[in-house]
Amino acid sequence: RDRTVMGDADEKAAENGADDRAEETEKVSRMLRKEISQAADLLIKVQHAKAGSYAASMAEAASKHGNHEDHEFWKRIAREVEKRLAVEADGPVNRNE
Repeated sequence: RDRTVMGDADEKAAENGADDRAEETEKVSRMLRKEISQAADLLIKVQHAKAGSYAASMAEAASKHGNHEDHEFWKRIAREVEKRLAVEADGPVNRNE
């Protein structure tokens, strides 16, 4: 009987641990998205139309140096920059048409 009670407690602790890890993963993911967004904003302000190619070249350089984390980070920034520049190029939507 003690084993069952202890087994249930261990199982509950494992579930709580999994919930905590999932929450922490989501928190880190939100922080990363925010950091990428801020980097894209700054890069567009500084590099203007060249921001996408700059971010892509940084991703390539990181990859050449075997830095996979920075490669992925810069790749995501490049995608965000390209997405934002594409929206800017489309201009504001005329709602009266």
